[in-house]
Amino acid sequence: MLLSKDAIADVGEAVRGHDFYKPAHELIFDAVIDLYSRGEPADAITVSDELSKRGDLQRAGGQAYLHDLIQSVPTAANAGYYAQIVAERAVLRRLVEAGTKVVQMGYAQGGGDVEEIVNAAQAEVYTVAEKRGGEDYAPLWDTLNETMTEIEVAAGRTDEMTGVPTGFTDLDELTHGLHPGQMIVVAARPAIGKALALDTPLPTPTGWTTMGEVAVGDQLIDAEGRATTVVAATEVMTERPCYEVEFSDGSVIVADAQHQWQTTAAVRTTEQIAATLSERHEVAFAEALDLPGAEAIEGAYALGVAMGRDCSGRAEVEPEVAMWLAGDFDATPLLRTAGQDEGGIAPVLRADRSSRRSVLAGLVDVAGSVDDAGRVVVDGLSSASQRDVTDLVRGLGFRVDEVSGHAVAFSADADIFRVERLAIRHKELRGPVMPRVITDVRRIPSVPVRCVEVDNADHLYLAGRSMVPTHNSTLGVDIARAAAIHHQMATAIFSLEMSRSEITMRVLAAEASIQLQHLRRGKMSDPDWRKLSRVVGRISDSPLYIDDSPNLALMEIRAKARRLKQQHNLKLIVIDYLQLMTSGKKVESRQQEVSEFSRALKLLAKELQVPVIAISQLNRGPEQRTDKRPAMSDLRESGCLPAETRILRADTGAETTIGELVETGAKDIDVWALDDSLRYVKRKMTHAFSTGTAVVFKLTLASGKTVRATENHPFLAYEGWTPLAQLRQGDRVAVPRHVPSPRALTEWEDARVILLAHMLGSGRQPSMMDRVPEEVFSLPKAQIALFLTHLWSTGGVVTIDGGGRAGRLSLAVSRDLADDVSRLLLRFGIQVEILDGTVVITEVDSQRRFLQEIGVHGVFAQAADELLSLVRRAREHIDADAVAPEVWEDVREAVVECGPSRRELAAAAAGDRSGAVAYATSLSREPVAQVAAVLDRAELDLAAVNDVFWDTVVSVEADGVEEVYDATVLGRHNFVANGIAVHNSIEQDADLVILLHRDRDPGSEREGEADVIVAKHRNGPTADIVLGFQGHYARFSNLAKDSGGF
Repeated sequence: MLLSKDAIADVGEAVRGHDFYKPAHELIFDAVIDLYSRGEPADAITVSDELSKRGDLQRAGGQAYLHDLIQSVPTAANAGYYAQIVAERAVLRRLVEAGTKVVQMGYAQGGGDVEEIVNAAQAEVYTVAEKRGGEDYAPLWDTLNETMTEIEVAAGRTDEMTGVPTGFTDLDELTHGLHPGQMIVVAARPAIGKALALDTPLPTPTGWTTMGEVAVGDQLIDAEGRATTVVAATEVMTERPCYEVEFSDGSVIVADAQHQWQTTAAVRTTEQIAATLSERHEVAFAEALDLPGAEAIEGAYALGVAMGRDCSGRAEVEPEVAMWLAGDFDATPLLRTAGQDEGGIAPVLRADRSSRRSVLAGLVDVAGSVDDAGRVVVDGLSSASQRDVTDLVRGLGFRVDEVSGHAVAFSADADIFRVERLAIRHKELRGPVMPRVITDVRRIPSVPVRCVEVDNADHLYLAGRSMVPTHNSTLGVDIARAAAIHHQMATAIFSLEMSRSEITMRVLAAEASIQLQHLRRGKMSDPDWRKLSRVVGRISDSPLYIDDSPNLALMEIRAKARRLKQQHNLKLIVIDYLQLMTSGKKVESRQQEVSEFSRALKLLAKELQVPVIAISQLNRGPEQRTDKRPAMSDLRESGCLPAETRILRADTGAETTIGELVETGAKDIDVWALDDSLRYVKRKMTHAFSTGTAVVFKLTLASGKTVRATENHPFLAYEGWTPLAQLRQGDRVAVPRHVPSPRALTEWEDARVILLAHMLGSGRQPSMMDRVPEEVFSLPKAQIALFLTHLWSTGGVVTIDGGGRAGRLSLAVSRDLADDVSRLLLRFGIQVEILDGTVVITEVDSQRRFLQEIGVHGVFAQAADELLSLVRRAREHIDADAVAPEVWEDVREAVVECGPSRRELAAAAAGDRSGAVAYATSLSREPVAQVAAVLDRAELDLAAVNDVFWDTVVSVEADGVEEVYDATVLGRHNFVANGIAVHNSIEQDADLVILLHRDRDPGSEREGEADVIVAKHRNGPTADIVLGFQGHYARFSNLAKDSGGF
C-alpha cells in the first residue's frame, strides 16, 4: 500500500484495520486509508506525517519502521493476495476467540436459559463468518423474477448528448446530460407529509408503540404485514394545521394537513381529502401480519375456545367444538396467565398466522354468530377483550365493521368457522370485503406532530389501532433506469435504504406502467401479465447493477465502483442515500462525517470519470414558507449564514463578510479551521455562494458574541457538531481561545501604530473609521500589543473591587470596534465579554495575559500593577469557564475506569498545592493536563491543550427571513464566523444540486406534477423544470409526451 496507489483499493476491500495482529500495522493501515480517501498520496513520508499528527508515530514503530516495511516487500503487484492472507489469518484468530467463548458459555454455571446460550454461541460464530466486500452488487437480470415488465423505449435522443442522459427532456437540454467527474445531489423532503399526532398508536412486531416514542432503528409493520425498520425520524413539530380523519370502521387518526394517504385511486393529502369529501376516498386494508420468527402457540384453538367460554358464560360447547378439542389441553389456565382482564393477550396477537387463525376460530365457534349481512359478530366481550379481538381480527387482514356495547362485528372473505352450520351460513351470506372509506375530515386545534421514514419499497407503515397503511419515491432510480435500460449505459445503484428486490420492483412498476401495489401483491390483470411477458429479454440485458449491502462503507463503494469501471465500463453511480452512509470509524460529529462523504464522492467521480448522484434529504425549512418551495439552505446536515457574517481570514488576520466574498467572486482564501486536535490551522476556503432565502435565527452567547444562521447550521458543541435548532440555553459551544499569526505580516512605524490607537481610543477618529483598519490585523504580535496598550491607556479603565480581591479591565467603544478588539486579543489567547459595546476582561487567566503581555500606561498604570499582583495570587482559583464542566465529567469517568488514588489526583490537580479541595475546585486547563498525565488519557489531554474556549448559549431567537450564503472549506469543513466556530454545508462539492418539490394545494390544476429545481449548476444555468409524478407507478415522467415515464 505504501508502494502503489492501486494496491490500496484492492487491499482496502479485503481487510480492515482490526484484521492486523500487530497494533502498529493497524495504525499504519488506518493512516494510509484516510490519506487515500482524502485523495492525498500515501507513501512513507506522508504516512509518517499523518501518524505524527495523530500522535501515533512512535506507537507505529517510527519512520524507520515504515521504510523497513517498504524494503521487505518485493512487489506491490501481489498486494491483493497478501491482503487475502491477512484476512484469512484474522478470520482464524476470531474463530479461535469465538470457540473459546463458546466453550466458556457451555461450562458456565447459572449462565441462563439454554436457548439463549445457543443463540449467543451462534451469534459469535456468525460474527466470524460475516461476509465483507466482494461482489455484493448483482446484475439486474439476477434480481428479476417472473414479474419482468416492458416499457416502450424512449426515442428522440439526439446525437448531441455529451453526457449520461437522465431521461427527462428539459433537464437534459439544460445540462446536456450528466458529465464524467460531476457530483450531483438530488434532495427531497424526507417522509413528506407523514406527520401524525404523538399519541397515535403504531403496531410493532412485539406489540405497540406511539409516534412520540418511536426512534430510528425501531421496527414497525408495513402494509404487507411485515416488519420494517425506521431509518429517519423528525423532531416534534408544532403549529401545523391538524385534522381528525374518521374512517368507516369508526377509527379516528389525527394527522397534519400534508399527511399523505394511500387511497385506492391515488396518493392524497389530508388537506386534499378534506376539500373533496364528496368523492369516495377508499383506503385498502393491510395484509395479515407475517412477522419473521413469530412463534406458534400450543393449543391455539383451545385458547380461543376458552376465550369464547369466558365471553358467553357457557360451561358446555357444541360436539363439533369438543371434537376439535379432542386431545388438546385445557387452555383456561393459559387464558388466566395471559391476564385477559388486566393486560390482554398480547403474546397471541404477534404469534404466527396459523396460531392466530386457530385462536379466532375457537373464539367464534363458541361466542360468534353470523348476522344477515354476512358479518361475524362476537358478543359478551369486556372492554379489554374488545380491544384484543379487534387487534386479532385486524392483524389477520379482516375488516372490523363495528365495535359497540359488548360486541365486535367484522367482515372476512375467508373461512373463519370450524363449526359446520356457522361456516355454511357465513359462506352463503358473506360478500367481498370492501375497503374502508374516509367518512369525515375535521379541522382541529394544532397539536404536536411527528413523522418517520421506513425502509420498505412502498414506504408504507401501519398507524392507529385500525392499522391504516399510511404513505415516498426517488428521482435517482428513474435516472438510473434511463441510463441503464434505455441507453445501455452501465449503472450502479448502491442502496443503503431499499433491498435489491424492492428497487427491482420499482423499476418493474415504472417500466410496465403497473401499479406498484398490484405488482407487490400479485393482483394483476391478464393485460398486465401480457406486458410482463413481452419485455423480459430487454430488461434482463440491461447493465444495471444493484448493491444493497447493509452498513456499506465509503471504501467498499469505491472498491466496487473501480471493479465495475474496469469490467463493465461503468457510466453512472447512484447512492441512496447520503445520510445513511457510515465511515466505520469514530468521528466527532455526524455533520463532519457527512461532509467527508461529500468530498470523497466528488473525488470518486473525478477518479473514475463518471457522474455520481448522491440522494440526500432536506430538512423542515420549506414547511416554514408559505409556498413550501425548497432551497439549498434546506439540505440536511447543511446550514447557511446571512451576508453580514464576518469570516476570520488566516492570510491577513482580518475579517471579511461572506457577502463580500460572493460579490467579488473571491476564491481560495486562507481561513482558520479546527483540526482533529481542536487546534486552529490554515485551510483553503475555495468559494462562497448564495443558497437561497431562508428563516434565520440569532444565537447569543454569554461572552456577548452573536451570529445569525439558519436552524440547521452546525455549531461545535462539547458533544460534537450540533445544528442550531438543537442548541438550548446553557449549552456550551466552541469559540476561538487563541489563533496563530496570519501568513502575510506587514509592519508599520511604531509612531503610526500609537497615533491610530489614540485616535480610536479617544473617539477622535474620522466618522467613517469605526473599525480597526484591516492592515492592523497583519501587524506583528509586538506591534499589536503596542496598539492595544495605547488604545487601553487612552479609552480603557482598570478597576479593583472594594474588597481588594478582584478587578476587571474594560474599554468602552462602538460594537463594531469591540468586535475587532476581541479578534486582536485572540492572538494573545485572551477571552473577553462584550456588554453593550464595552469590552470587558474578567477571566483571571486572560487578565494575567493582558497585563503581562500588553499592559496599561497612563492614569490606570498603578491600578494595572495592583490588579496583576492580585491575579498572580489568585492563579489557583482560575475561573470555571476556562474549561467546560463537561470535561470534568469525563475526568470522573476516567477516574472510575483507571482507578488512581484520590491523593494522586489531588496532587496532579493542585500542582505544588495539596489536599482534596484543590482537586475538587480547580477547573483550569493546567490541572486537567496534569490529571490527564496521571490517567494517560489522550481525550483529556486534548481538552487541556487546544485552541477552543467553551462559551455558554444564552438564547436562540427567530430573526427574520433573508438571503443566506455558505462557503466551502477544504479538508476540515469549518471556519470562524463572528468569532464562533461554524461548519460548512454538504453541497460544497456538488456540481449540480437538484431539489424536488411536489406539495400542492387541494384541488390544484397542478396535482400530479413535480418541480425539479436545479438550484446549483456549476457549469451552466439554473432553472425550474416541471415533471409529472405518477406515484402509483413509482416514477417521474416527462410532461411533454406521456409515454409511460420517458
